[in-house]
Amino acid sequence: MGAALALETEQNEKMLHEPEICAYIQGLGETLAQHAGLGAPATVRVIDSAEIRGLAFPGGYLFISSGLIARTESEAELAGVIAHLIGHVAAGHRTHSMSSGQGSSGKDMVRVYFFGSSRSSCLRLMGENEVPAGWVVRFRAAERKADSLAIGYLREARFDPLAVLEFFNKLRYDEPRLLDRMSSDELIAMRAYVEERLPPEPDYVVSSAAFARARERVAASLKPKVAPAPALDRRDR
Repeated sequence: MGAALALETEQNEKMLHEPEICAYIQGLGETLAQHAGLGAPATVRVIDSAEIRGLAFPGGYLFISSGLIARTESEAELAGVIAHLIGHVAAGHRTHSMSSGQGSSGKDMVRVYFFGSSRSSCLRLMGENEVPAGWVVRFRAAERKADSLAIGYLREARFDPLAVLEFFNKLRYDEPRLLDRMSSDELIAMRAYVEERLPPEPDYVVSSAAFARARERVAASLKPKVAPAPALDRRDR
């Protein structure tokens, strides 16, 4: 199912095909997946879109948008988002989280996956019109679980584990659609837990030259093209 959804996504979305950026994102995903016990490396692809989006499918098929990459301010934040998506996969947030609410049969679940717009197990990073009514409260616990797992993956991979919480906290205020998808109280409580239980270490990775290059190129590609100034006619002079 995950492979089918990934193929469908690549066919229906405009994908980024810059080799250096794609290789960097894939490598970062593989590094984090090693600490998640998925049993297979994560496959991370980039959707060429200014929207803030992230998709997580069974089998470790992940998609993040170029707009999301441009919004992160450090490699640790980008790693945090990918780790959060991996957390959904590792926790098994897939078909049972995608039930249409009309029953518990496999037919209902598959219909939502393949014919509905809400296909990803990550509620926070779905598009504005992709979240069915009633899902926010029902699946908020799954988001907290993915946060908790992401913190562990980041720490094991030597990234600052607070980065994922910092990113979602500022994204919450920048993206009005996310205000009801995550609670500031939940993020504050989890941050306090991390600060108490996981003291900071001096060798945590915060950023890198590879991240800076990838983010700069992605951000540049998202800037609106400036129309050339019209040529002056002799009569205008």
